[in-house]
Amino acid sequence: MYCNNCKQDLPVDAPFCIHCGTATNEEETDVNSSIVLKSVETGNQRKNTIGSIVFSIGIIEVICSVIVFFIIGKPEMSYDDFDYMVAIPWLIIGTVSGFFTIAFAEIIFLLSEIKNKISTKETSR
Repeated sequence: MYCNNCKQDLPVDAPFCIHCGTATNEEETDVNSSIVLKSVETGNQRKNTIGSIVFSIGIIEVICSVIVFFIIGKPEMSYDDFDYMVAIPWLIIGTVSGFFTIAFAEIIFLLSEIKNKISTKETSR
């Protein structure tokens, strides 16, 4: 048996060429191309512009809610109930809203990856 890529002699029923790593049959080619595709996608995973913007907005929301909490509820100002009655809900609502926005960005990333995998499978057929 010979390799289709480098024409080297191979053992019988070898799934990959021991010299160049090319798959020897069609089924293994799909596995090999998916491994290569996965390694390429790993490097480009966060290239989705909309997902990156939404993720950044979520991070900014969380950071702003913490900053506003410390500005409104400064211990140096006073310990009356009004400051913390405003600051604590602001912190909770802002943080939860930020985490939901980050989760939405992750959904956008996942849907983008699914779309890319489906389109690459359709083009390889």
